[in-house]
Amino acid sequence: MRVTFFQPFFLGDKFQATCKLDKANLNLISPQDLNKFLSGTVYLVGSQLTLADIMLYYALHPVMMELSIQEKEQLVNLSRWFNQVNLTITN
Repeated sequence: MRVTFFQPFFLGDKFQATCKLDKANLNLISPQDLNKFLSGTVYLVGSQLTLADIMLYYALHPVMMELSIQEKEQLVNLSRWFNQVNLTITN
């Protein structure tokens, strides 16, 4: 699987604790990190869509469109979140 990293400028301490990252390594995060983080939540911040979700959705959109079905199945939580945000913002 191709690994793409993202700037997690809006994820904060909860993400850091979930992924067990130190501040020196929090400059970039992988889809696998996001998948792990999203295993316990519907949206990035609580139970409602926020600007953080929308910003990350648009940052991830090109990457998610290129993933194969098998790659998306390995990122089940990230895929679920992405689809949920897509449905919410397009309706």
